[in-house]
Amino acid sequence: MTNAMDIELDTPAAGGSICPGRCNAGYRRALATYEEARQEWDAECSALPEVLAEWRAAVAEHGEDVAGPRPERPEEPEPPGWIPRPGEPVWCASCVASIRRSLADLDELASLRLTMTDGYQAPGQAITDRVSSTKSARTPSPGQDDLDDLLRWLTSWEIAYRDTQGWPHPPYRGANAPALTSAIAWMLQRVDAVLAHPDLAEDFGREVLIEHSKLQAATSTRPPLRHKPLPCPRCRRRSLFLHDDDRIHCNNEDCRRVMSKEEYEEYEEEADQQVTR
Repeated sequence: MTNAMDIELDTPAAGGSICPGRCNAGYRRALATYEEARQEWDAECSALPEVLAEWRAAVAEHGEDVAGPRPERPEEPEPPGWIPRPGEPVWCASCVASIRRSLADLDELASLRLTMTDGYQAPGQAITDRVSSTKSARTPSPGQDDLDDLLRWLTSWEIAYRDTQGWPHPPYRGANAPALTSAIAWMLQRVDAVLAHPDLAEDFGREVLIEHSKLQAATSTRPPLRHKPLPCPRCRRRSLFLHDDDRIHCNNEDCRRVMSKEEYEEYEEEADQQVTR
């Protein structure tokens, strides 16, 4: 009997990685559902000989009318019906572009965060310790605290990447540009290499997207979702929306298809051609 973990599913290539981004959220959900169903199926198949033995004993003692129908092997669950988007080598090209844009946006969002705050705590408000990797106390400016945290976070990734390259000395920071601006520029020059590094890529990419989302929420700059007219090519529901990462997402929880603008435009052209035939 085959075990659930021995089943070969549709994957990008033998030994290839699957992009950890939102583009594969629906696949990961479907895969988890399948693996759970497969484990239940394995358990039922393993118990079948004992169930059959009990049924035969009941037939011998009471007859088939009393024992009921013969237990049958349960139907094997179907694996997910689509191929996940592969990593290139870790993240797919669409997610790499989204992470790069998010990293580039951090400087402007951070400046906006500082501008939108009044710069100071309200009179008489207590200054409490900030929960972070450092034990520094809060300053009177909550916006500046957020920027300091962002710089510490980005610098930690800069150090991690320099360590992988054997670069012991930090990069030169000029006096004419803010430290955060310089740090973001330094990482942007190397972001493709970081997002291809097997030990750094996944965590760095996720954290960039998280920091970007946090700053968007703090500055109320997250653009509204825009509904797209065509149905999702996978689930056929009219649940496609243009998100703030310039990609089209299916909001159906069981699908979560993600398309780049170019992919959606090709999809539109195909739909137009079918209408004109």
